[in-house]
Amino acid sequence: AVVSTQSGHYGRGAEKMAIDALEYDEDDEDDNNVKQRALEEIMDDPEKLLDLDLDAFNTELKRQEYPDKRITLYDIRDELTNRFADKRSPYHGLTDEEKFYLLSNESAEGFKEGSIVQCVVVGIARRKPKGDEPDIQPKRNEATGMWQCPLCLRDEFPELSEIWNHFDTSGSCPGQAVGVRVRLNNGISGFIATKNLSDQKVTNPEERVKIGKQIDAKVLRVNFEKVSVDLTCKTSDLNNTDEKNRDLYYDTEAADQEKKAKEAKKNKKEKSTDCDSALIPLL
Repeated sequence: AVVSTQSGHYGRGAEKMAIDALEYDEDDEDDNNVKQRALEEIMDDPEKLLDLDLDAFNTELKRQEYPDKRITLYDIRDELTNRFADKRSPYHGLTDEEKFYLLSNESAEGFKEGSIVQCVVVGIARRKPKGDEPDIQPKRNEATGMWQCPLCLRDEFPELSEIWNHFDTSGSCPGQAVGVRVRLNNGISGFIATKNLSDQKVTNPEERVKIGKQIDAKVLRVNFEKVSVDLTCKTSDLNNTDEKNRDLYYDTEAADQEKKAKEAKKNKKEKSTDCDSALIPLL
């Protein structure tokens, strides 16, 4: 309790507060029995403390050369009027959203749907084939004579039966590519569905991106529960986004350098094309 654990000055403050609230005779303030009786009585009827002007009370104590104890006086009154009350705010566990932003060191304002982020490709996401997989139609390459698995797109099977064994018996088929797994610069895992890799149709994600490559992407959805995000890296989606939506961890300097390098390469190619078209064959 505040009253019982404070220093001598604090204890005397509680006694003085009780005596003043009960309007005891000032001549009795030095009587220990009176002090004890005043405290006991005020604890039985703490409402009387509410009439005290504690700011004025503190001013008077300072005039009597006591230290400034304004905050302590309010604590004493709270303790006497609400004994054993727990002043702490009720505990509540973190929500999935709070956990997400704590782990990513991001903020709801800086990282949300529509944010532009940089990420590194860490793998290809695949869906394993099932025994009753419908519409599995292997294709044969007429040029090489080899059969191609319609799921993982391997095309090195000389016999059709080897494909059925490939994804049905041996279980060696990794499955159909459904997208790309990435790691954002803030450490969060991300997923880009195959349909969101390009404005053009993509059948095999590995032909579009390489593992270890850094790419720009736009946040489509934040999954707070799984601490992950769904992304798109379509050119149309990235072009329609203001640069102010770039994520906190976005390396603007590196992005600008890459952009300049691409523009320089494009200009060089255009100049080369112009020179080729300007050549007139001699007759």
